[in-house]
Amino acid sequence: MAPGNSTSVGDAIATFTPTLNSANTYVIVASGIVSATGYNPIEPFNLEIFNMGQQTATVRTNTDISVYHGATDGPRVDIVEVAAPAGTIVDDISYTEFQGYLEFATENYILQVQDETGTNVVQTYAAPFADLGLDGEALVILASGFLDLSNNSDGAGFGLWVSLPAGGGLIELPITTVSGTNDFAEDAIVVFPNPENTKEIIIHSTLKKSLL
Repeated sequence: MAPGNSTSVGDAIATFTPTLNSANTYVIVASGIVSATGYNPIEPFNLEIFNMGQQTATVRTNTDISVYHGATDGPRVDIVEVAAPAGTIVDDISYTEFQGYLEFATENYILQVQDETGTNVVQTYAAPFADLGLDGEALVILASGFLDLSNNSDGAGFGLWVSLPAGGGLIELPITTVSGTNDFAEDAIVVFPNPENTKEIIIHSTLKKSLL
């Protein structure tokens, strides 16, 4: 791993030698803190590897999502869909953990990040899968940034970003208020870990200001 302006291997900030199986599709996320000071907590910089990545949704009219918790100062959290409402879709996820793929009908949703007690809301985000035309896509939603900027060198604030298997820039989910309904029923969402027999590696990143 090296900064974007690097010119040689000598510029690397970290070197990793993971063993990857050609039968799997991987999601690889770079997380953690490079600096020795200025951040609290200082979580070690590392690559987090999920070996059951998907390139497409299991059903063409759905949008499948996996969630990764990459906020170094974030607590253990739940993610609750509040528009349908589908209820808790991710339960007690901690820093560096992946949630296996979930199948959604391709509609517009509202995702609320709550602490593990369910009594405190961290933030609420719009997830407009239908408006973004994400039918048939398999997404990774990355929770990243800092909750307490004063303890983390005024780095990037906490948020949710969508990464697509095809690559390209991350899509930031906008903060919103709780409103709206749709026809999505609670029993239309299931956990679906689906290893695919492909050789492609999908690389997503939560690299923020603290890693540069």
